[in-house]
Amino acid sequence: MMASRHGRLSRRLFLAFCATSATILSAWNSQTSRSACAPGAASSPAHRIAAAVPGPASCSVCTWVEERLRSALAIEVLQIQDLSDGHTATGFTDGSRRSQNPSGLELQLTIVSPAFDGLKLLDRQLLVTDALGPKLRSGAIHSLPSLRTFATQEEWKKAALAAPVGCTGIMVGNICIQVEVDEAML
Repeated sequence: MMASRHGRLSRRLFLAFCATSATILSAWNSQTSRSACAPGAASSPAHRIAAAVPGPASCSVCTWVEERLRSALAIEVLQIQDLSDGHTATGFTDGSRRSQNPSGLELQLTIVSPAFDGLKLLDRQLLVTDALGPKLRSGAIHSLPSLRTFATQEEWKKAALAAPVGCTGIMVGNICIQVEVDEAML
């Protein structure tokens, strides 16, 4: 009896994984490339939201993140980019508990706020994670792999100038990573 019950459960998880994977692949098929916005190239409004993976869940979470951060901090510049690659579905369905939510998002945030003035990096990040607590705890936001916080726009621009010329990708240490998705890879 236990074996059949586990067999049904595994089949359900497998079907859920397939449905989630199909959704993620269709989103990737509609997207040919992703790259982070260089801080020096901010658009005209002081804040900018960019979602790499389109869809209602992505947009609603990004909107919620913007509203939540703006209510908690006096924000001058806010950039939100969805870097999700679909691995949260695998971490959810394989039973490893690496993911609480199969559609959890990985968000890259760049925030400029005078509220960060005089605070250490860890304290700045704690302010952000405290504001986003409900979505982080529920797994709707899986991680914030590149949380960048600046007290002034001058700090932000200085960080942009420190990036190598021509880097339109993601800076990891001193390395510029350009992320390209080719449909043949999918």
